Amino acid sequence: MSPYSLRHGYAYRGALAGIPLRQLAASMGHDVRTHMKHYGQWTDEAGLDAAFGAANARIAADPSEDQGHKT
Repeated sequence: MSPYSLRHGYAYRGALAGIPLRQLAASMGHDVRTHMKHYGQWTDEAGLDAAFGAANARIAADPSEDQGHKT
């Protein structure tokens, strides 16, 4: 195990937990492009479908939270 193993685990578990990509990248000191370069290998169609499905369900449940804006 190396220090990078911990970072990879954090990135992987954060994505599984539904942390938005931009926030996950920022929490690791990356921009989105750098984050995807190093951790994008874990992104697959099933994962994308699940992430968008969860996001759409949250928006449908409370449309006022769309993009973080309260109306």
